Amino acid sequence: MAFSYISVNLETNAMKKVDKSYLKKKINKLNKKIHRSEDQNEENKTWWRKLKISKLKHKINQIG
Repeated sequence: MAFSYISVNLETNAMKKVDKSYLKKKINKLNKKIHRSEDQNEENKTWWRKLKISKLKHKINQIG
């Protein structure tokens, strides 16, 4: 019997629930990484992480 993608249950691959507390946790982790990269003078990493953190803050504001 050949494998069929139709038989795969896609509901088991549900995405992680994203709520305010989850986003705050991610922001805190990014803040730690930003400070570490600033101490190590890694401007590129700092820039990318600040970009990511601004997106997360925007997402929190959308959630309410």
